Amino acid sequence: MGLNRKLSQILSGRTVEKKEIQPALFKLYFTDGSFLQIKIKGAVSGEIHPGQKIAKVIETEERFVLELMEGARVEVSLAEAGASVYLRDKEGRLEYLG
Repeated sequence: MGLNRKLSQILSGRTVEKKEIQPALFKLYFTDGSFLQIKIKGAVSGEIHPGQKIAKVIETEERFVLELMEGARVEVSLAEAGASVYLRDKEGRLEYLG
């Protein structure tokens, strides 16, 4: 798996406010008002809780991993390579699409 440099630079240090897990969808809301939405297949592996901070993002065509500053990690299978992840700021503007 390789480091997603672009998304890691954007997300590094952001604090999780809440999470939502729905069938085929994983959403993280951050304290700065932004949110990350990931279209997934299967279950979310690992736990993420309010107050935890993102350290970096590791990604392959099929897997997406959030490594947290606290040492934990969350891993999902992407529904569609290159078209399953987006990040919007508090105004709803697109910050990342991939």
